[in-house]
Amino acid sequence: MAGDGMSGQDMIFSRDGEIAQIVFNRPENGNMLTIDMVNRLTAQVTEVGRDPGVKAILLTANGDDFCLGRDPSGAPEQSPKTAVEMRDALTSPILGIYAAVRGAEIPVVAAVQGLANGFGCAVAAVLQASKTSARRMFCFRKSSAPKLAASFSSSPLFS
Repeated sequence: MAGDGMSGQDMIFSRDGEIAQIVFNRPENGNMLTIDMVNRLTAQVTEVGRDPGVKAILLTANGDDFCLGRDPSGAPEQSPKTAVEMRDALTSPILGIYAAVRGAEIPVVAAVQGLANGFGCAVAAVLQASKTSARRMFCFRKSSAPKLAASFSSSPLFS
């Protein structure tokens, strides 16, 4: 598994025996995820989800909130010129994490604290189980690609 739990990274990947852990580590901005982070999260879930030595993947976060959604800074919406380019730049990475979770041969679970908004809510919803703290809230603030993607990926047509 990439990483050894070192700090100073936006995501921390570690393994303790049969449990792999992925920690969002951007507490200063509510653990909002960049598209690069979404792609790395997908790669880790895909890789570890096939490892016979791992029995579960735990997704968690440092700080007060689990994930306040997708980080709009450097958003790919600024460069795509067509709907196909937008799909490739934004929606494909989001759908990729849903596919990785569904394709994992082991449970992918989350320990959710604080807020889980937008993409953070969608990720928590698509996992096999999410344990929440007493102070938590899941919401989509507006119509968005994560909301569309979560609805799309949970449709019986795509299961």
